[in-house]
Amino acid sequence: MVSIEEIPKAATTLTRLFRKIKTLELANKVSQKLWEFTDKIMNWEKLDADWLNFDSSVIVRYGKQEGADKGYNPRKPGRNSHNPIFAFLNKQRLVVNVWNRSGAAKSANNIVNFFNETFARIKNKIALKWIVADAGFYNEVFIKLLENFGLRYIIKAVLYYNSACQICMISKEKWIVVDKGIWVSELYFKPDARDKERRYIVVRQQKDIKKMHWRKRYRYLKILI
Repeated sequence: MVSIEEIPKAATTLTRLFRKIKTLELANKVSQKLWEFTDKIMNWEKLDADWLNFDSSVIVRYGKQEGADKGYNPRKPGRNSHNPIFAFLNKQRLVVNVWNRSGAAKSANNIVNFFNETFARIKNKIALKWIVADAGFYNEVFIKLLENFGLRYIIKAVLYYNSACQICMISKEKWIVVDKGIWVSELYFKPDARDKERRYIVVRQQKDIKKMHWRKRYRYLKILI
């Protein structure tokens, strides 16, 4: 264990260190140790309430790294990659958890275990305003988990046929203009008969102002009320 003053200031030194991590098992061990170190040096009682964000990324691989596989890769389609998942406090700009995963993994893969580990790290240290996540985490199991903890959340929803039909049924007078060519509305909807009804915020954008694929003309968020 070293003090924070002893950590090398040169980015290249840290890069060489992390390049020595060759396996997922070792990466997970390093991640845990880094968190334990961060936990000790953080002055938690002075931190304001914050938003906890969940996101994933794609790291292109060119060698034969463990876990590298073909999956969603917008920059280099067909090339092996890793798909790490991470959680961070938005205002503090503090990453509180990272798991590396195979490139074939989808965003929501193992999100329940990842959330439980992340939440256990910070639940008694900082007040959470909202949980925020992208459309890759639009998952009923994950949403119910957040509701069971009594957490408020904002999750970008995926546009399916049934939800698109509900949006098209919103009457003209229920759309509120927020900017030129941009309207906002809301609806209460359950994607499946087994789901509970939830509130969706819908954002509509005029096509000739910003050309978009028709499936991207609507953006809406699922919010716990």
